[in-house]
Amino acid sequence: MAYGNVSTITGNITADPILRFTPSGSAVANFSVAWNQKAPKGSDREDKAHYVEVTAWNQLAENVADSLTKGMRVTVVG
Repeated sequence: MAYGNVSTITGNITADPILRFTPSGSAVANFSVAWNQKAPKGSDREDKAHYVEVTAWNQLAENVADSLTKGMRVTVVG
């Protein structure tokens, strides 16, 4: 059972994931997800871009590196 906070982010990948391996052989993939926050109509505020850095480990990291590319729409839960 999971405890604590859970975040769900939906956006686009900003660059191809980077796959690396630790000295012990564990796979690590890093990528960034971006999404836009639209300003309300008639507001003086501007649209805002948000970015989140994501790290995936082990088999998930290898799957991410093999199947995701820049610009793809993803949902990240963590």
